[in-house]
Amino acid sequence: LIMLKDARLPNLVIRQFFNQIIHFVSGHVLNSLLSGGEPSTASHGLHMKMSVSRLDEWLARRENSIIPSAGENLNYLRDAANVLVLDKSLFLDADSIRSIFQHLNLVQVKRLLELFQPDAISPTPVPSAVKRMMENHWGFPTHDMPLMVDTISLRL
Repeated sequence: LIMLKDARLPNLVIRQFFNQIIHFVSGHVLNSLLSGGEPSTASHGLHMKMSVSRLDEWLARRENSIIPSAGENLNYLRDAANVLVLDKSLFLDADSIRSIFQHLNLVQVKRLLELFQPDAISPTPVPSAVKRMMENHWGFPTHDMPLMVDTISLRL
């Protein structure tokens, strides 16, 4: 940040740079998780939560700086980590899922639950009742819901 300011880049360019970098990294991590490239365990979810927390802390120390909204690009990572960490019996109702995980769509939540592997922190697999609800996407049409995050496009 200091180097960018010292280079006298306009604040708008610096803000966009941080927004884009965080969006790209977050999207890449989520896409890797959704494609099975990362472990889908509660332990990994906790690790993700801690990593996002550290980045949030770094951004918060710059609260009055020119990069106030960059942390918003971490929201879908926060939600994905919560899917892995929370009790899987919570995933019976689509309306609850949509209200709790506002930055993920049902296709993404379903994929994370399909990939979930029990571990020492969460030894219980996804309940069969949840799996049955997932089979039909909790009764919602999902044909227009993407699985992967577009790491290039960024909503401003």
